[in-house]
Amino acid sequence: MSENLRETYVRDFQKCMGQDIDIPYNPKALYLRMNLIKEELNELQDEVEKSIFEFKENSGKINKETKQNILKELCDLMYVVSGFAVTFGLPVQVAFNRVHKSNMSKLVNGIPQLNDWGKVQKGKNYKPPNMEDLV
Repeated sequence: MSENLRETYVRDFQKCMGQDIDIPYNPKALYLRMNLIKEELNELQDEVEKSIFEFKENSGKINKETKQNILKELCDLMYVVSGFAVTFGLPVQVAFNRVHKSNMSKLVNGIPQLNDWGKVQKGKNYKPPNMEDLV
């Protein structure tokens, strides 16, 4: 199995905590993993919203504690996303590399195509990643 250091750490955590590793998809585990992701995403969103409020109220400044909380919640989210991959034995490093290559194919003549709010759009050269052999 090809995994990055984050998944290796999370695998060790899940093993030490008696959590599932490399199991088949099943409703109970899917529900748990998705709820953990939602919980951490909500906590990150709360901190980001707090930082936006602080920015507006404090002349463009965000409290150091809020920045620390954003970083912590972002890492918590990454941890539970990696936990999803470890639980179901998903080769996320290989998949991530393919998604990266696919994302880079969104360029049109070396130029990113952005929508009105700055999101990168799929250009004419876009090729979706192939995950067929990974599951």
